[in-house]
Amino acid sequence: MRYYNLLLLLSMGLRTAYVANADQDEIPEISQYLSSVKASFDDAGITETLGIEFSPVALLDVIWAPPEGVSRPIRFYPGGHLTDNYTIPLPAFKSIGPPDTQKGPFLIIAVDPDAPTPEAPIWKSIRHFIGANFYVDSDSSMLTNRTKAISEWIRPSPRPESREHR
Repeated sequence: MRYYNLLLLLSMGLRTAYVANADQDEIPEISQYLSSVKASFDDAGITETLGIEFSPVALLDVIWAPPEGVSRPIRFYPGGHLTDNYTIPLPAFKSIGPPDTQKGPFLIIAVDPDAPTPEAPIWKSIRHFIGANFYVDSDSSMLTNRTKAISEWIRPSPRPESREHR
C-alpha cells in the first residue's frame, strides 16, 4: 500500500512537550503554528540530525490518558515539558488541519534524536513507535489504526542526568 502522507512525530524526549493547561480544550489555530513548528525543528537541528525535509501541512495532536491524580488528558505540543509518568501508555493521535482530501493512510513514527543523551546521541534513531494504516475519522479527526503496529510503543525514558531532549 502506498502511503501518500507521512506524519512524523519527532522529539519524543520526556521533557520536550507542552502540557496543556487543565482548562484548555483546544489547541490554538493551526495557522499560528505550522511555520513556527517548522522553524523550531530547523532551529533545533532536528531536520538536519535526522536527515529529513520537514514541510508540515497539518498538526498532529498527541494525547495521553491522564495518569493517576490528573483529571484531564495530557496533550503533547512542540516546546515545553512532559514528565515520564505521562508517557507510559501509547498515546492517541488527532489530526489538526489536514486538507480534506487527505484522510489516510498515514504512517506515524516516533523517534528521539537525542537518545540516550544530547551530548552522545549514539541511538539517535531510536524508535518509540512505528504504526501504519492510520486514517482520519471524519467526525472526530482522531487517527485510527487498522492494523497492528510495525513497532509497538516503547515509552521514552531518558537518563535522569540527561539534558532536555528535542
